[in-house]
Amino acid sequence: MISALFTHLTPDGTPFVRWDSDPKTAEAVSAERLTAGALYPPVSQLRAVSRSIAVAVAREAARSGLAEPNDRLEVDVDAAMWWPA
Repeated sequence: MISALFTHLTPDGTPFVRWDSDPKTAEAVSAERLTAGALYPPVSQLRAVSRSIAVAVAREAARSGLAEPNDRLEVDVDAAMWWPA
C-alpha cells in the first residue's frame, strides 16, 4: 500500500520523488478482510491508521533531512488532526 510521497530537489536541482509504504497500514487489514476482498481497514479504524501513517511520514521526513526533528511529534500530529464538529 502506498502511503507517502516525498519530493525534494537533489543538490543539482533535479526533482526527486520516492514512494514509500507503511507496513502498519497493511497490517491494519486483517486476513479475514483481505479474504473478503477489502483493501483497507474498517472505517472505524481509519483515524488510528491515518495517525500512524502521519507519524511515520513525519519521522521519515526528519530522518531524511526534509524536516526538523521533533520531540513532540505525536502530540503535534494529534493536535493537527481534523475532528468533525
